[in-house]
Amino acid sequence: MIFAANVKEDDLADDGASNAGVDAVREYTARENCEVFVVCAQIEQETAYYGIICGIIGARVYDIIFSWEVFLLYIFEYGLGRFWIEGILTDQPLLPGSGIRVSRLLAAVTVIVNGGTMVWMRLRKRMCT
Repeated sequence: MIFAANVKEDDLADDGASNAGVDAVREYTARENCEVFVVCAQIEQETAYYGIICGIIGARVYDIIFSWEVFLLYIFEYGLGRFWIEGILTDQPLLPGSGIRVSRLLAAVTVIVNGGTMVWMRLRKRMCT
């Protein structure tokens, strides 16, 4: 069995040695013959807040647009939010042979494709009326 001790970023430098909670977990796991990994989930928590904020902003915009645009706008706004959030995270997989982050590339493609689709649909609608 593996135990994870969630600590503040400051406690990661010494692997939680100065944290009383981590010491207690290490004592317990020593008796149980298990391992302890010290982790910090603070950045994940902060990026989750950014995702919620992006969703709230997008929800306000949905009230004033046509129904067919709701889905595209949501994906567009989600892609923008994810592009920004993924820029904050440090543990990203890279495309082999390049310094391009896979998740940021996917978010950028999502924004470009959905933005282009929304513009095309608006132009098509104007031409039809």
